[in-house]
Amino acid sequence: MPKSIEDIDRQIAALKEQKKRQQAQIAQKKREGLRSCKELIGEEVVNAFDNWTSIDLDLFAMYISEHADEIVTSCSTSETDLDDALKRNKQFGKTHKKTRKKTNNRDEPESDSDSSEQDDTQADSYAVPYGAY
Repeated sequence: MPKSIEDIDRQIAALKEQKKRQQAQIAQKKREGLRSCKELIGEEVVNAFDNWTSIDLDLFAMYISEHADEIVTSCSTSETDLDDALKRNKQFGKTHKKTRKKTNNRDEPESDSDSSEQDDTQADSYAVPYGAY
């Protein structure tokens, strides 16, 4: 039985809405993945220093800029699929979790409370979102 024009129009509208939702989900995954990647890279940079307060951000930015080609060549993967990148972020975050905890505690002032009772997300609450300054 042939469909009416109205039925086809409803199908088209439903498919457009479905496409819109899927595009929004992909955009959200990209934003979350990029944020996660920036946080992980930032933590690795901070871990390279004995004290985060000693980092001269202007000098660091200049160094990164001057060595960008070398860094990209040395550290890029041929896998650019979004889901693969998200999995790599998650795996990296898990494998480096102990190192981050150790470093986060190193720069915090001594307290009388047991450090094992501290909230693991405490150090993250001090983070400034990238581009917020």
